[in-house]
Amino acid sequence: MLQDVQDEEDTSNMESEDEGSFEHVQNPIDDASKPAAPLRGILKRVSRDTASRDRGDVRKVSFRTVIADFVEPVPVNVINDEEYANVLDSYKQLCAKLRVRPCQKLLDQLEGLRDSTLKLDTIDLKGTRLDPAHCEALEAVLRVLRAQTLNIEQTQLDDDGAISVFEMIEYYEPVTRLIVANNVRLGVRAWLALARLLKRFHRLEFLDVRRTSLDESTMPLLCRVLKLNCTLRVLHLEDNHLSGILTRNLVWGLRSNTLLQDLYLGHNKLTPEDAKLLGSLLVTNRTIRLLDLRNNRLQDTGVLFLSSALEEQCSGLQLITVWSNQITANSMTALGRALAFHTTLEGVNLGSNALGNKGVECLKEGLLSSRSIARLVLASCNITNEGAVVMAEILGDHTTLIHLDLRENNISLAGVMALKCAYAINHKLLRLHLDVMKRSNNDELMLELLAEIEQFSVRNLEAHKRAELAPLVLVVEDEVSQEQADYELALKLQQEENEKCAGNHVTTPTEDRRAKEDRPRTLPIISPTMASPDPTKTFGFFSGHYIKLKQRWDESV
Repeated sequence: MLQDVQDEEDTSNMESEDEGSFEHVQNPIDDASKPAAPLRGILKRVSRDTASRDRGDVRKVSFRTVIADFVEPVPVNVINDEEYANVLDSYKQLCAKLRVRPCQKLLDQLEGLRDSTLKLDTIDLKGTRLDPAHCEALEAVLRVLRAQTLNIEQTQLDDDGAISVFEMIEYYEPVTRLIVANNVRLGVRAWLALARLLKRFHRLEFLDVRRTSLDESTMPLLCRVLKLNCTLRVLHLEDNHLSGILTRNLVWGLRSNTLLQDLYLGHNKLTPEDAKLLGSLLVTNRTIRLLDLRNNRLQDTGVLFLSSALEEQCSGLQLITVWSNQITANSMTALGRALAFHTTLEGVNLGSNALGNKGVECLKEGLLSSRSIARLVLASCNITNEGAVVMAEILGDHTTLIHLDLRENNISLAGVMALKCAYAINHKLLRLHLDVMKRSNNDELMLELLAEIEQFSVRNLEAHKRAELAPLVLVVEDEVSQEQADYELALKLQQEENEKCAGNHVTTPTEDRRAKEDRPRTLPIISPTMASPDPTKTFGFFSGHYIKLKQRWDESV
């Protein structure tokens, strides 16, 4: 009986020792030292071989093969020039190992990298089919190259391939711009990986997800990351049918975002109700600089909502595009009033809308009151000679407009003459776009007018360049004159000090010479080694700060 109890205690002790040994085994997959590192090794099944349970045998645990053929990812910033030059060979070897054919388009781009001095700005894979195995092979490239853009547009990505690429970007940080447009097979898993990338990768500034699978289940994933203030500066969401609840989600995500600057929402079938939501976004978010709403269905009601928001915002937005939105002249009065109040709006694109001459007339007062508008696009707006005369009146008095586009309108000789006369007295407009030659039948007078308009454009452009260089020259001249004045003032102060010393002591020449030899040498204001002053150089402490202090001291005395 006593022997049986002792045997049970020995068995329990051995089991506790085995459990303790399991606690010291570290799983490489759960290693927290590599956050979100994509492990590219081949993991085999971990099995445990137990000895016989006969009484008296020692119980053992053995691991056959924990990890076989595991490739440890190379940390960032330790890539040498030799690896950079051999990236083509590494890519081919990994493709052979994964039994996939290398992408010929990528091979052509990598061919020039054997010279390590050449750098690849864009890794362009647009139009190339990428299955999961091809995406795995991209690791040989992304772990070495430090490009600016990765373009995987229209590559038929699925969830597995997209997850692999996004994890590589998260770990190796090879690019700052990512283009994933025209990939409609992306599911929820891929969007979860992209959201995780945006949250953890703090160098991604550009994201293009045009014509992808954004819907009510995937849009909240992206908007939640935008609300957390990810580092994106530019976001392309065109052609994703974002009208309705998706627009509401986007506005919710961007309402507190302070980093996004350019937002592209074209071809999304947006309605006036969506414009109302975007207007509320502009009122609260003053960091968005560009808003592209081309080819939607905003109509006049939507423009009224946007105009009211711009009038309330006053500053923030700089460029807005409402090209082809079924807009008429009925909303131009409200837009003109918004232009007059807004202080940072520099560009407005109203092209491909039926504004007509009445629309230009309604915009006139707002454009003349605005002191920020620099670019105005009125192409294909059904403007005739009457509207061209109104634009000429605006050009005659406007002082900030530098770009005006009036192409694809019914402007003939009379309208061009009015624009030429206004351009002659306008010295700010740099470019006036006209395509009247398509309907003028090579009229000689029309050719002369267009030649004069081109001359005015060259004149203003040269004056603009001179104005940009003038402040630099002025600063250099001011610095030289100030240094020369400081040097002359320093010489004058030194001369006055010498005269004071000479007037206070009346001694014989011998005594004077002995006194100079005995007294310690004082530091002069200007070093005696500066025999010939160079006005283009400063004299540091003595020419500026010390002289000002001495002047203040003399005045106080």
